[in-house]
Amino acid sequence: MIAVAAGTEGAQRYLTVVVYLSLLAVAFTGIALLVVLLARRRQIALGVALGVWIFFELAYGVIMLASTLYLPAKVLKTTLLVGLLGNPVDLARVLSLLQVGGPHLFGPAGATLIKLTGSAGVATAFGLAGLLLWVVVPLFVAVRLFKRQNL
Repeated sequence: MIAVAAGTEGAQRYLTVVVYLSLLAVAFTGIALLVVLLARRRQIALGVALGVWIFFELAYGVIMLASTLYLPAKVLKTTLLVGLLGNPVDLARVLSLLQVGGPHLFGPAGATLIKLTGSAGVATAFGLAGLLLWVVVPLFVAVRLFKRQNL
């Protein structure tokens, strides 16, 4: 439908963004599996999973914004880069913006990523590696925990 209405000019970029967002969904599915395996009851698992999502969606961004206000400039670049790797939502957002937008859309984390890596291509590879870690690590830990379950 989109191709018929808008043409196929940006189809590859669109599909790449869909892949990034699918990786984000898989990362949060892995985190949710991990929470379920660690929780004793469904209600607790649901509450913790919701809390984790709220933390990454809202609180983490506020923490990173506060760090831009109070940290010195020398420490700030490294903090933003490490902070970007610490949040799968930010990674998917920055990767999507790298794919479709210009530098004015990136925000502080994306702009710092491009400045420190030197190019959008290296920044994309770095961000994709971070997002893939968010996919693999929770799923790996969840599988290990599941194998230890006494069924």
